[in-house]
Amino acid sequence: MFNDPNIVQINRYNQNINNVFAEKLNYELEKRILNENYINDNEKFTINIKRLISTDELILEFIFKNNNINISDVSIYSSIDNKEIKFEKMFSANNFNAEEGYKFQCILSKDSNGKNITFNKLRNLLFEINILNNRNRWEKLYALNYKFNLVPLQTNIKVEENANIKLISDIKISHFNKVANFEKYDQYMDVQYLNFNFIPTQLKQGFHSNLLYKITASKNWEKSTKQSSDIHQLDIYNLNIKNETENEYIQNKFMVQLDKSNKNNLLAYVPSYSYYDKNLKKTIIGNESLDAKEGLLIPLNFYGNFSHKISIYFNKNISDIKLTYNQEIKKPFFSYLNGLIKLSVLEKNYFESVPKNWGSIWFKNVKNINNLNIKFW
Repeated sequence: MFNDPNIVQINRYNQNINNVFAEKLNYELEKRILNENYINDNEKFTINIKRLISTDELILEFIFKNNNINISDVSIYSSIDNKEIKFEKMFSANNFNAEEGYKFQCILSKDSNGKNITFNKLRNLLFEINILNNRNRWEKLYALNYKFNLVPLQTNIKVEENANIKLISDIKISHFNKVANFEKYDQYMDVQYLNFNFIPTQLKQGFHSNLLYKITASKNWEKSTKQSSDIHQLDIYNLNIKNETENEYIQNKFMVQLDKSNKNNLLAYVPSYSYYDKNLKKTIIGNESLDAKEGLLIPLNFYGNFSHKISIYFNKNISDIKLTYNQEIKKPFFSYLNGLIKLSVLEKNYFESVPKNWGSIWFKNVKNINNLNIKFW
Protein backbone atom coordinates (compact mmCIF):
# COMPACT_ATOMS: atom_id res chain seq x y z
CA MET A 1 0.00 0.00 0.00
CA PHE A 2 2.87 2.39 0.73
CA ASN A 3 5.12 1.63 -2.26
CA ASP A 4 3.45 4.20 -4.50
CA PRO A 5 6.06 5.16 -7.16
CA ASN A 6 4.28 8.47 -7.62
CA ILE A 7 5.06 9.63 -4.10
CA VAL A 8 8.15 11.79 -3.92
CA GLN A 9 10.08 11.11 -0.73
CA ILE A 10 11.92 14.19 0.50
CA ASN A 11 14.49 12.54 2.77
CA ARG A 12 15.76 9.01 3.34
CA TYR A 13 16.20 7.27 6.65
CA ASN A 14 19.93 7.94 6.66
CA GLN A 15 19.51 11.67 6.31
CA ASN A 16 21.40 14.12 8.48
CA ILE A 17 18.87 14.87 11.16
CA ASN A 18 18.17 18.54 11.69
CA ASN A 19 15.12 20.64 12.58
CA VAL A 20 15.30 19.42 16.18
CA PHE A 21 12.51 20.06 18.69
CA ALA A 22 13.65 18.79 22.09
CA GLU A 23 12.63 18.80 25.71
CA LYS A 24 15.25 20.25 28.03
CA LEU A 25 15.82 19.68 31.73
CA ASN A 26 17.65 22.21 33.88
CA TYR A 27 18.66 21.42 37.44
CA GLU A 28 20.63 22.67 40.43
CA LEU A 29 21.82 20.90 43.55
CA GLU A 30 21.87 22.17 47.13
CA LYS A 31 24.23 20.07 49.23
CA ARG A 32 24.28 20.27 53.02
CA ILE A 33 26.96 18.50 55.04
CA LEU A 34 25.49 17.21 58.32
CA ASN A 35 28.55 15.29 59.53
CA GLU A 36 32.18 15.80 58.47
CA ASN A 37 33.61 12.68 60.11
CA TYR A 38 33.11 10.41 57.09
CA ILE A 39 33.76 12.77 54.21
CA ASN A 40 36.49 11.79 51.79
CA ASP A 41 37.54 12.40 48.22
CA ASN A 42 36.28 9.06 46.89
CA GLU A 43 32.63 9.93 47.52
CA LYS A 44 30.23 9.88 44.60
CA PHE A 45 26.51 10.67 44.42
CA THR A 46 24.51 9.45 41.41
CA ILE A 47 20.83 9.66 40.53
CA ASN A 48 19.33 7.89 37.53
CA ILE A 49 15.87 8.97 36.41
CA LYS A 50 14.19 6.62 33.96
CA ARG A 51 11.01 7.85 32.33
CA LEU A 52 8.35 5.57 30.88
CA ILE A 53 7.25 7.61 27.86
CA SER A 54 3.89 5.93 27.39
CA THR A 55 2.69 6.84 30.91
CA ASP A 56 5.17 9.51 32.06
CA GLU A 57 5.91 7.37 35.13
CA LEU A 58 9.32 7.19 36.82
CA ILE A 59 11.90 4.68 37.96
CA LEU A 60 14.43 6.33 40.26
CA GLU A 61 17.82 5.02 41.28
CA PHE A 62 20.15 6.58 43.84
CA ILE A 63 23.74 5.43 44.37
CA PHE A 64 26.01 6.63 47.17
CA LYS A 65 29.64 5.61 47.07
CA ASN A 66 31.90 6.07 50.12
CA ASN A 67 34.72 3.64 50.94
CA ASN A 68 35.19 4.76 54.54
CA ILE A 69 35.84 1.57 56.51
CA ASN A 70 33.90 2.95 59.50
CA ILE A 71 30.62 2.84 57.51
CA SER A 72 28.86 -0.52 57.86
CA ASP A 73 25.48 0.37 56.33
CA VAL A 74 23.62 3.21 54.63
CA SER A 75 19.96 4.22 54.56
CA ILE A 76 18.19 7.12 52.88
CA TYR A 77 15.09 9.22 53.36
CA SER A 78 13.65 10.72 50.19
CA SER A 79 10.82 12.97 49.14
CA ILE A 80 9.49 14.53 45.95
CA ASP A 81 7.89 17.93 46.40
CA ASN A 82 7.60 17.23 50.14
CA LYS A 83 5.89 13.85 49.56
CA GLU A 84 7.84 10.98 51.07
CA ILE A 85 8.73 8.16 48.70
CA LYS A 86 10.13 4.77 49.66
CA PHE A 87 13.34 3.40 48.13
CA GLU A 88 14.27 -0.26 48.21
CA LYS A 89 17.81 -1.34 49.05
CA MET A 90 19.46 -3.08 46.11
CA PHE A 91 22.33 -4.45 48.24
CA SER A 92 22.93 -6.44 51.40
CA ALA A 93 25.89 -7.31 53.61
CA ASN A 94 26.37 -10.48 51.60
CA ASN A 95 26.35 -8.96 48.13
CA PHE A 96 27.64 -5.42 48.70
CA ASN A 97 30.07 -4.23 46.04
CA ALA A 98 32.18 -1.31 47.22
CA GLU A 99 32.97 -0.28 43.65
CA GLU A 100 29.29 0.00 42.78
CA GLY A 101 28.33 1.69 46.03
CA TYR A 102 25.11 1.68 48.03
CA LYS A 103 22.28 1.39 45.50
CA PHE A 104 18.58 2.21 46.09
CA GLN A 105 15.64 2.00 43.71
CA CYS A 106 12.09 3.29 43.63
CA ILE A 107 9.42 2.52 41.02
CA LEU A 108 6.84 5.29 40.92
CA SER A 109 3.62 4.38 39.18
CA LYS A 110 1.22 7.24 38.60
CA ASP A 111 -0.93 6.00 41.48
CA SER A 112 1.89 5.28 43.94
CA ASN A 113 0.39 5.76 47.39
CA GLY A 114 -2.02 8.25 45.87
CA LYS A 115 0.81 10.69 45.14
CA ASN A 116 0.34 10.73 41.34
CA ILE A 117 3.99 11.66 40.70
CA THR A 118 4.93 11.82 37.02
CA PHE A 119 7.94 13.15 35.14
CA ASN A 120 6.33 16.43 34.16
CA LYS A 121 5.62 17.15 37.84
CA LEU A 122 9.18 16.53 38.99
CA ARG A 123 10.33 19.76 40.61
CA ASN A 124 12.17 18.89 43.82
CA LEU A 125 13.92 15.66 44.81
CA LEU A 126 15.42 15.39 48.30
CA PHE A 127 17.76 12.74 49.67
CA GLU A 128 18.95 12.51 53.28
CA ILE A 129 21.83 10.05 53.66
CA ASN A 130 22.28 8.21 56.94
CA ILE A 131 25.15 5.90 57.82
CA LEU A 132 25.54 3.14 60.38
CA ASN A 133 28.92 3.54 62.06
CA ASN A 134 31.20 0.86 63.50
CA ARG A 135 29.67 1.49 66.93
CA ASN A 136 26.28 0.41 65.51
CA ARG A 137 24.82 3.92 65.70
CA TRP A 138 23.02 5.77 62.93
CA GLU A 139 24.25 9.23 61.99
CA LYS A 140 23.03 11.78 59.43
CA LEU A 141 25.66 12.52 56.81
CA TYR A 142 24.23 14.61 53.93
CA ALA A 143 21.10 16.31 52.65
CA LEU A 144 20.97 16.63 48.85
CA ASN A 145 18.22 18.71 47.31
CA TYR A 146 17.84 18.51 43.51
CA LYS A 147 15.71 21.20 41.87
CA PHE A 148 14.44 20.58 38.34
CA ASN A 149 12.92 22.75 35.66
CA LEU A 150 11.52 21.00 32.57
CA VAL A 151 11.39 23.05 29.37
CA PRO A 152 8.57 21.40 27.37
CA LEU A 153 8.31 20.80 23.66
CA GLN A 154 7.18 23.44 21.25
CA THR A 155 3.53 22.67 20.60
CA ASN A 156 3.14 24.03 17.05
CA ILE A 157 5.78 22.84 14.60
CA LYS A 158 6.12 23.80 10.97
CA VAL A 159 7.69 20.89 9.11
CA GLU A 160 10.22 21.64 6.41
CA GLU A 161 12.37 18.69 5.35
CA ASN A 162 11.72 16.89 8.63
CA ALA A 163 10.84 17.40 12.28
CA ASN A 164 12.94 15.51 14.83
CA ILE A 165 11.04 15.40 18.13
CA LYS A 166 13.23 14.46 21.10
CA LEU A 167 11.68 13.27 24.36
CA ILE A 168 13.73 12.75 27.52
CA SER A 169 13.93 9.05 28.28
CA ASP A 170 16.76 8.72 30.82
CA ILE A 171 18.84 11.09 32.96
CA LYS A 172 22.10 10.37 34.75
CA ILE A 173 23.52 12.94 37.17
CA SER A 174 26.72 12.30 39.13
CA HIS A 175 28.63 14.45 41.62
CA PHE A 176 32.12 14.00 43.00
CA ASN A 177 33.59 15.72 46.03
CA LYS A 178 36.32 18.25 45.49
CA VAL A 179 39.27 17.43 47.71
CA ALA A 180 40.02 21.03 48.59
CA ASN A 181 36.46 21.95 49.54
CA PHE A 182 33.88 19.23 50.22
CA GLU A 183 31.02 21.73 50.07
CA LYS A 184 31.76 22.01 46.35
CA TYR A 185 31.72 19.24 43.77
CA ASP A 186 32.38 18.24 40.20
CA GLN A 187 29.37 17.15 38.22
CA TYR A 188 28.44 15.09 35.19
CA MET A 189 25.06 14.92 33.48
CA ASP A 190 23.92 12.96 30.46
CA VAL A 191 20.47 12.65 28.92
CA GLN A 192 19.12 9.86 26.76
CA TYR A 193 16.57 10.98 24.19
CA LEU A 194 13.83 9.03 22.48
CA ASN A 195 13.77 10.48 18.97
CA PHE A 196 10.83 10.51 16.57
CA ASN A 197 11.96 11.91 13.24
CA PHE A 198 8.95 12.80 11.07
CA ILE A 199 9.84 12.76 7.36
CA PRO A 200 7.03 14.09 5.13
CA THR A 201 6.16 12.90 1.65
CA GLN A 202 5.00 15.19 -1.12
CA LEU A 203 1.54 14.40 -2.38
CA LYS A 204 1.34 14.13 -6.15
CA GLN A 205 -1.52 15.76 -8.02
CA GLY A 206 -3.92 13.43 -9.74
CA PHE A 207 -3.13 10.46 -7.49
CA HIS A 208 -4.63 9.12 -4.28
CA SER A 209 -1.79 9.34 -1.77
CA ASN A 210 -1.74 7.11 1.31
CA LEU A 211 1.46 8.10 3.03
CA LEU A 212 1.90 11.40 4.90
CA TYR A 213 5.00 10.72 7.04
CA LYS A 214 7.69 8.14 7.53
CA ILE A 215 8.77 8.20 11.17
CA THR A 216 12.10 6.81 12.36
CA ALA A 217 12.36 6.02 16.07
CA SER A 218 15.70 5.75 17.87
CA LYS A 219 17.45 6.42 21.18
CA ASN A 220 20.74 8.17 21.84
CA TRP A 221 22.65 9.68 24.73
CA GLU A 222 23.33 13.38 24.36
CA LYS A 223 27.04 13.10 25.18
CA SER A 224 27.64 9.93 23.23
CA THR A 225 27.94 9.57 19.48
CA LYS A 226 26.73 5.98 19.63
CA GLN A 227 23.07 5.74 18.65
CA SER A 228 21.03 2.89 20.04
CA SER A 229 18.05 1.24 18.37
CA ASP A 230 16.68 -0.44 21.47
CA ILE A 231 13.16 0.85 21.00
CA HIS A 232 10.68 -1.04 23.16
CA GLN A 233 6.97 -1.49 22.56
CA LEU A 234 6.30 0.57 25.70
CA ASP A 235 8.08 3.52 24.07
CA ILE A 236 5.41 3.69 21.36
CA TYR A 237 2.51 1.98 23.13
CA ASN A 238 0.37 5.12 23.57
CA LEU A 239 1.73 7.01 20.58
CA ASN A 240 -1.14 8.15 18.39
CA ILE A 241 -1.91 10.76 15.76
CA LYS A 242 -5.02 12.57 14.56
CA ASN A 243 -5.89 14.65 11.52
CA GLU A 244 -6.37 18.37 12.21
CA THR A 245 -6.48 19.56 8.58
CA GLU A 246 -9.03 22.17 7.56
CA ASN A 247 -9.43 22.94 3.86
CA GLU A 248 -12.45 24.51 2.18
CA TYR A 249 -11.76 22.39 -0.94
CA ILE A 250 -12.05 19.14 1.06
CA GLN A 251 -15.43 18.04 2.31
CA ASN A 252 -15.48 15.88 5.46
CA LYS A 253 -12.50 14.91 7.62
CA PHE A 254 -10.08 12.26 6.46
CA MET A 255 -8.54 9.87 8.96
CA VAL A 256 -4.83 9.54 9.70
CA GLN A 257 -3.58 6.38 11.36
CA LEU A 258 -0.24 5.06 12.60
CA ASP A 259 1.31 1.81 11.45
CA LYS A 260 3.49 0.61 14.35
CA SER A 261 4.24 -2.88 13.05
CA ASN A 262 7.94 -1.92 12.78
CA LYS A 263 8.80 -0.12 16.01
CA ASN A 264 11.86 1.59 14.49
CA ASN A 265 10.16 2.72 11.28
CA LEU A 266 6.58 3.87 11.67
CA LEU A 267 4.16 5.15 9.03
CA ALA A 268 1.49 7.85 9.23
CA TYR A 269 -1.02 7.07 6.51
CA VAL A 270 -4.52 7.94 5.24
CA PRO A 271 -6.93 4.95 5.24
CA SER A 272 -9.90 7.07 4.14
CA TYR A 273 -11.41 6.98 0.65
CA SER A 274 -11.73 10.13 -1.44
CA TYR A 275 -12.88 11.31 -4.87
CA TYR A 276 -13.28 14.56 -6.77
CA ASP A 277 -16.75 15.99 -7.33
CA LYS A 278 -16.71 18.12 -10.49
CA ASN A 279 -19.99 19.83 -9.62
CA LEU A 280 -19.01 20.84 -6.10
CA LYS A 281 -15.40 21.35 -7.25
CA LYS A 282 -14.21 19.67 -4.08
CA THR A 283 -12.52 16.50 -2.93
CA ILE A 284 -15.07 14.45 -1.03
CA ILE A 285 -13.92 12.16 1.77
CA GLY A 286 -16.00 9.02 1.52
CA ASN A 287 -16.63 5.99 -0.64
CA GLU A 288 -19.98 7.01 -2.14
CA SER A 289 -18.64 7.09 -5.68
CA LEU A 290 -17.31 4.63 -8.22
CA ASP A 291 -14.29 6.94 -8.49
CA ALA A 292 -13.47 6.74 -4.77
CA LYS A 293 -10.10 5.23 -3.92
CA GLU A 294 -8.15 4.79 -0.72
CA GLY A 295 -5.93 7.76 0.07
CA LEU A 296 -6.08 11.53 -0.14
CA LEU A 297 -6.72 13.19 -3.50
CA ILE A 298 -5.64 16.83 -3.75
CA PRO A 299 -8.65 18.78 -5.12
CA LEU A 300 -8.17 18.87 -8.89
CA ASN A 301 -8.98 22.56 -9.17
CA PHE A 302 -6.66 23.59 -6.33
CA TYR A 303 -3.43 25.54 -6.58
CA GLY A 304 -1.45 27.55 -4.04
CA ASN A 305 -0.35 26.39 -0.58
CA PHE A 306 -1.77 22.96 0.26
CA SER A 307 -1.17 22.13 3.91
CA HIS A 308 -2.08 19.25 6.17
CA LYS A 309 -1.89 19.18 9.95
CA ILE A 310 -1.73 16.34 12.46
CA SER A 311 -1.68 16.31 16.25
CA ILE A 312 0.51 13.83 18.13
CA TYR A 313 -0.29 12.10 21.41
CA PHE A 314 2.66 10.63 23.34
CA ASN A 315 1.06 10.48 26.78
CA LYS A 316 -1.48 12.46 28.79
CA ASN A 317 1.12 15.14 29.57
CA ILE A 318 2.42 15.43 25.98
CA SER A 319 -0.83 15.20 24.12
CA ASP A 320 -1.24 18.03 21.65
CA ILE A 321 1.89 18.50 19.55
CA LYS A 322 0.83 19.76 16.13
CA LEU A 323 2.80 19.26 12.91
CA THR A 324 1.92 21.35 9.84
CA TYR A 325 3.36 20.56 6.44
CA ASN A 326 3.01 22.98 3.51
CA GLN A 327 3.30 22.00 -0.13
CA GLU A 328 3.19 24.42 -3.04
CA ILE A 329 0.80 23.45 -5.85
CA LYS A 330 1.87 25.64 -8.75
CA LYS A 331 -0.94 24.72 -11.14
CA PRO A 332 -4.33 23.10 -10.69
CA PHE A 333 -4.57 19.61 -12.09
CA PHE A 334 -7.72 20.48 -14.05
CA SER A 335 -8.29 23.98 -15.44
CA TYR A 336 -9.45 25.50 -18.71
CA LEU A 337 -6.59 27.99 -18.73
CA ASN A 338 -3.52 26.81 -16.84
CA GLY A 339 -4.15 23.28 -15.58
CA LEU A 340 -1.89 20.29 -15.96
CA ILE A 341 -4.90 18.88 -17.83
CA LYS A 342 -6.24 21.58 -20.19
CA LEU A 343 -9.62 21.79 -21.89
CA SER A 344 -9.94 24.25 -24.80
CA VAL A 345 -13.28 26.03 -25.14
CA LEU A 346 -14.67 27.23 -28.48
CA GLU A 347 -17.68 29.49 -28.30
CA LYS A 348 -19.59 31.20 -31.13
CA ASN A 349 -20.10 34.91 -30.90
CA TYR A 350 -23.70 34.83 -29.85
CA PHE A 351 -23.97 38.60 -29.87
CA GLU A 352 -23.68 38.55 -33.68
CA SER A 353 -24.97 35.19 -34.86
CA VAL A 354 -27.40 33.97 -32.21
CA PRO A 355 -30.23 36.23 -31.09
CA LYS A 356 -30.46 34.40 -27.74
CA ASN A 357 -28.65 34.32 -24.41
CA TRP A 358 -27.03 30.99 -25.18
CA GLY A 359 -24.17 30.06 -27.42
CA SER A 360 -22.94 26.68 -28.52
CA ILE A 361 -19.87 25.26 -26.81
CA TRP A 362 -17.57 22.53 -28.03
CA PHE A 363 -14.73 20.89 -26.11
CA LYS A 364 -11.61 19.68 -27.80
CA ASN A 365 -8.09 18.59 -27.00
CA VAL A 366 -8.97 16.56 -23.89
CA LYS A 367 -5.93 14.68 -22.66
CA ASN A 368 -6.08 11.14 -21.37
CA ILE A 369 -6.88 11.10 -17.68
CA ASN A 370 -8.02 7.52 -17.34
CA ASN A 371 -5.84 7.07 -14.30
CA LEU A 372 -8.39 9.14 -12.39
CA ASN A 373 -11.44 7.62 -14.04
CA ILE A 374 -13.14 11.02 -13.78
CA LYS A 375 -16.04 11.95 -16.01
CA PHE A 376 -16.09 15.66 -16.76
CA TRP A 377 -19.35 15.60 -18.70
